[in-house]
Amino acid sequence: MRPFHLKLRKSKWQHPVLIILAGCFAVLFGPRAYGQNVTISPSSGHLIAGLTYTGEVGFEQGWSSLWRHNQLPLTLHVSDKKDLTSSGVLKDPAGNISLDKSQNLYVVDGGASVSTLMSLSLPKGFRFTGYRIVLLNNINGKTINSANHASMSKRLYETGSTFDYENPLASTASMGSTNETKDYVIERTSKTASDMTNNLYFYFWHEKNGFYGATIKSIELYFTAEAEFAAEGVPGAPDEIIANGVNMVGSEFTTGKLDLGVVKPNTNEERRNLL
Repeated sequence: MRPFHLKLRKSKWQHPVLIILAGCFAVLFGPRAYGQNVTISPSSGHLIAGLTYTGEVGFEQGWSSLWRHNQLPLTLHVSDKKDLTSSGVLKDPAGNISLDKSQNLYVVDGGASVSTLMSLSLPKGFRFTGYRIVLLNNINGKTINSANHASMSKRLYETGSTFDYENPLASTASMGSTNETKDYVIERTSKTASDMTNNLYFYFWHEKNGFYGATIKSIELYFTAEAEFAAEGVPGAPDEIIANGVNMVGSEFTTGKLDLGVVKPNTNEERRNLL
């Protein structure tokens, strides 16, 4: 084979000043500059109501337990329990999210004696690089889709997978018992390749027993498809491959899945759903 040589020529874009400016943009904007963004809203996805555990009144009142994006593999789960699946999403659903048609916005609430847990999930191979969630404290003392909300203080925390809100990664300011129009914001931006994964976890705290909630004004998420993850890719022992006489072997691995179970009608307190 005939050898060849490449001669590199310095272009005008390699000017030192431009290189410095590019470095400044990378520092200022970080991972967001190279990621994608997506929003959670009634127009970008749909709520799904799953059959929940016995005595869970959210399902009985027609509330939903997860939200799924129309196109992307992005899922929001809500639950009363901390149990997670092997892929890191909330395992036991609860009816804690619903569409308030009067606002055309989602409302997230919690039970009288339990606090709502929330997870945002992408498949393996993706990772979040930032988020911004804006809540409205405007449903104290109001009935939303058959759920009567008491007036009380509440606060949303970002936590790790153990939902330890006493050591949060971020939080909103405390929302009081009086309705208001102020935006309550929780946000965080990834600083390293390992400080955010494909799952985000939140704990919606409340001060006392009683149903409580807040309106989700907006959720904006930033993510990238450049996350590393471990996968078993061994096709089999060499002698087995030779004995079978094949020149290609497939090796499946799971990147993530949304298991809704058997899709069939279920009845709970005269409420019907598909899951």
